[in-house]
Amino acid sequence: MAENEKQALRKHVLKVRKALDSVFHEQADRLICARLLELPELRSSQCVGAYVSDGTEPDLTVFFEKFMLSQGKLFLPRSSLHSGGLEYGMAQIDTLDNGLVDGAYGIPEPGKHCREANDDELNKMLWLVPGVAFDDQGRRLGRGKGFYDRLLNSGSGIKIGIFYECQKTDTVPVETHDQLLDVIITEERTYRTKQ
Repeated sequence: MAENEKQALRKHVLKVRKALDSVFHEQADRLICARLLELPELRSSQCVGAYVSDGTEPDLTVFFEKFMLSQGKLFLPRSSLHSGGLEYGMAQIDTLDNGLVDGAYGIPEPGKHCREANDDELNKMLWLVPGVAFDDQGRRLGRGKGFYDRLLNSGSGIKIGIFYECQKTDTVPVETHDQLLDVIITEERTYRTKQ
């Protein structure tokens, strides 16, 4: 039952997000990056694990540039093929110009020359996670492949969802493997979940 609910919600919210225009994206992305830079958790974190926008998700480029200027370590998902299919790990980039190559699904990712995050970094990482929908209890709906749930299982850091406010819903159906978010940031506000 939860999977059918997830599919219906995913289809609806992806349609809403796809309809957002470029002016909205530019303004909202700037506000989201500003909220991120003000986040108290960021001040004590040297490692951030993030994502590269697929063009419909919030673009965090402004945040990346400022965070790396302050000597922070930025890690992004890097795909690899295994016998079970496509999997992701986190790899560090030094600059946005130099570290990214075309990756799976056409989304830029760290090249093979970028080093993988070690266990200590994964456990201290501040995770910035995209998604399709969220609710104010910290439940997150992804694209349905479980990549981020598996990545988040690899470390114990704070999990921050990055969304547009239009992606908020009353309740996101969850299953036992779904990871909950500690904080959610949109262009309008910062949610702190009660877990």
